[in-house]
Amino acid sequence: MIVHIDKDAAVPVLAQAISVLERKTTREILEHILLEAQGDVLEVRSTDLKISLVQSLPCQVQVPGSLAAPGRKLYEIVRELPTGTATLELEENGWLHITAAKTSFRIPTERPDEFPEFPVEPGEFSRFPAPSFVTMLEKTLFSASNDETRPTLCGVYLHSHEDPDTGSHTLRMVSTDGHRLTIMDQPTPVGLHMFQDGLILPKKGLASLKSLIEEAGEEFEIAQSGGKIFCRIPNAQMCLTPIDGSFPRYQDVIPADPRNRVTVAKEAFADALRRVSLMTDPDTHSVILDAAQGRVLLTSMNTRTGDSREEIEATLEGEPLRIAFNASYFLDALRHLSGPEVRIEIDQPLAPCLIRSDEDPGYLCVVMPIRID
Repeated sequence: MIVHIDKDAAVPVLAQAISVLERKTTREILEHILLEAQGDVLEVRSTDLKISLVQSLPCQVQVPGSLAAPGRKLYEIVRELPTGTATLELEENGWLHITAAKTSFRIPTERPDEFPEFPVEPGEFSRFPAPSFVTMLEKTLFSASNDETRPTLCGVYLHSHEDPDTGSHTLRMVSTDGHRLTIMDQPTPVGLHMFQDGLILPKKGLASLKSLIEEAGEEFEIAQSGGKIFCRIPNAQMCLTPIDGSFPRYQDVIPADPRNRVTVAKEAFADALRRVSLMTDPDTHSVILDAAQGRVLLTSMNTRTGDSREEIEATLEGEPLRIAFNASYFLDALRHLSGPEVRIEIDQPLAPCLIRSDEDPGYLCVVMPIRID
């Protein structure tokens, strides 16, 4: 195999490819990416057996062929090559020779037939607006768990619904790490029937998919086959295996009509939180919020480094209240809410705390308070 590629075009493709790979695996071949050169395209394939990605890179193929190269090392090499054309040549001894200008590298490869087979692409896809899907992922991925001992929390729950009266369609995404939860509802022009019973898709795969879809323009395509979800954009296709198990009954932690509501300016609240959180306990990041009519007082204390307090204007509906919460969770929620004002709703001090905005009607963040001793 001898292929000539544009270095600047290859770097983002390889970066996407290695985002799928596992960092720790007992199967060495899963640390590799498969390169297949034919016609005027270099296909770049990567997988961790649950997430599979195929990308097409335009190139000049001098000699067609295929090989499996160590993914992260190949990416690191190509990223540091001089700008311009790079040549990939498979030598007779099975090593890959990479050259650009006066720079040269050689790395070992594996036989392509050692690489896992990819799922067969379904015949029919549905088109879906790319911006809407990206926005939903942006607003939910951050609160999915990274704790692999709780696999059903390490993804985003997708559920589609059709209104029987109007025929309108809604897609819901939900994620939680057990301490906070986000829900995003988005009206959709088409029904995504593969999600009508609800599926949990892995966080890592959705993060890679989000990056791919952001380049897709107005639409991308989605389908289901063999229990897997396939997404297709120009020059790339991803296959995601849903996470086995049931998603928690998240509806049970959301109070229907909290008795107390505090409305604050979002940016002023976020700025005050960032300042006060400089003095939080490093284990809990706990900030205490005291709400009364006309103001909110934020305080934090660290017995070793000091304390902090700041007051901002606020509007209170209901009784004065005092709650403690992880400042990082609140800041994450504020970062993803639209609009100049946010509303904090809570029924009682240790009940789930709802954070929402009138200008973001389909979006809800939930944060569990911390017990104040």
